[in-house]
Amino acid sequence: SKQFRGLHDSEIFAEMPRRNGQCLLNVYEGAEDIFARLEGLLDKYSTWSSFREIDMKAFVEEKCQDVEDYKTNFNALKSKQKELKRLPDVEVIGSIRVTLREFVLTVEDQMQHLHDFLLGGLRDQIMEDVAEVDEFLNDSIAVLTATPATMEEISEAKAQFGAIVGQRDAMNALASSCKGKTSLLRQYASTSNAIDVHSITEQVRNIDTARSGRWKDLEQEVEAFSDLVDRQKGAAADIIRNDAAAAMDNIQAFRNRWESLKPNEMNWEKSSICGVFGKLEECTEEFDSLKQVASRITRAFARFDLPEGRPDFGQIDVIQADIDCTVTLWKALREYSDEFDDILSTSWIDYRTNVFSMDDFRMKWFERFKTFNPPSGQAFIVEHALQEMTSIQSIIPILKYCRGDAFKEDHWTELLQGKLGLPGSIRLENLTARHLFNANVLKEPSTLKFVKDLQARAQGEVTVRESLQELMAWSKTAEVSFYQHQLDGRVTALITDWKQLFLHIGDKQSLLASLKESPFFKSFADTGSMYEGKMILIDECLRQLNDDQRKWL
Repeated sequence: SKQFRGLHDSEIFAEMPRRNGQCLLNVYEGAEDIFARLEGLLDKYSTWSSFREIDMKAFVEEKCQDVEDYKTNFNALKSKQKELKRLPDVEVIGSIRVTLREFVLTVEDQMQHLHDFLLGGLRDQIMEDVAEVDEFLNDSIAVLTATPATMEEISEAKAQFGAIVGQRDAMNALASSCKGKTSLLRQYASTSNAIDVHSITEQVRNIDTARSGRWKDLEQEVEAFSDLVDRQKGAAADIIRNDAAAAMDNIQAFRNRWESLKPNEMNWEKSSICGVFGKLEECTEEFDSLKQVASRITRAFARFDLPEGRPDFGQIDVIQADIDCTVTLWKALREYSDEFDDILSTSWIDYRTNVFSMDDFRMKWFERFKTFNPPSGQAFIVEHALQEMTSIQSIIPILKYCRGDAFKEDHWTELLQGKLGLPGSIRLENLTARHLFNANVLKEPSTLKFVKDLQARAQGEVTVRESLQELMAWSKTAEVSFYQHQLDGRVTALITDWKQLFLHIGDKQSLLASLKESPFFKSFADTGSMYEGKMILIDECLRQLNDDQRKWL
């Protein structure tokens, strides 16, 4: 037998595809038609699968707000369930049979889930509404059955009575809606074991406007309360007027006390300023309490509609304005004091290069304090602040000469301990701006001349010191040039460049002579005299050598 190796192996098999091409085309066209119809089947049933795409809890919370919303959704769901039952068990597409039983069971399960969520949402709404109405009834009856005794209680009770009357119709309507929701719940929860319909019905009956006696009790208490208020209005009016008179006396007494307790002339230590804020805080708290009493009395007059004896609390605004202005002024002083204290705490080594910023600080606060219109008895604060600005202005020129860039240890000692009288432990390393600002002698006019002279002397001494250091360096590095002279086989070292050598020596002697003329040479006199003697000796020796060398040659 011949082994089959493919269509090309036989003329018969090779001829079959060519002869049956149209049949194969019909097969493929038929297959495409079947698959297109299958896709149409997906589209046909796709709407039923939309249930699985819904967040059912969020859907119920958003779409179901009242009983009509729940009715609409329950009816729509019931209609869909009936329509689902009419779906065929099998769809036949050509030679393909599509079984829909599992699909229908899945959709039924999803519909049941939605049904349960609708029931749960309806139950939760009923319970929330029942709790709200029940709380309203309990609180209202408790308020209306209480007998107010004081002005505050009477005033508060009347305000609560107005709120109760204002909410009564809304709560009545809410109770009625609970009844309708409960009927709907009983209608659709018959197949659910998760919801205790009987318990919910009993709770709704407890707030039912037709069956519950609590609403009748509320109406009776409302009528009785109105009579109670009318009977006690006269007594309440007397209480309110007496409290108003007492409040007026207390406010006037506080005003008198405030005028006497307001901060006046004082020392300006930081601790004293902090103490002022303690007193201001106590006064502010006391006055806030008086304002609350006045506000309560004003509301009581309005609630009881009492035109006679209405107090005039106009002086509260006057006192408040005075307190606000005083507190604002002292707060500004504290801000200035804190900012100035930060500057004074700065190391002088760090701050001395930024002395000019002190003038910016002074100008900022000078302009700010000038804008204040101080209340009675508080002008001394502005005066003190402006005096400090003037004092700072007078010190700034002196501080510019206290930078001490050229100062040595002796200069700092002369300034700090000699002139300013600071303790010996205060050196440049631990010197702060506070040490300088707190030195009273710094404010004396003679101090400016002193620091100018000290600065000039330090700078002059720097010049002398640098010149002597230059002379010292030359004395250590200067060399004499030689050349080897040969005569009759004898080699002799002879000095050359005499002119240049004597020129250098002359320059150094001239430098010493000019330094001796300086008024700051005194501190370096010993060193200068030593180098002067050496230069004279060198000059004499070299000139003698020059004469001898000339004679020898």
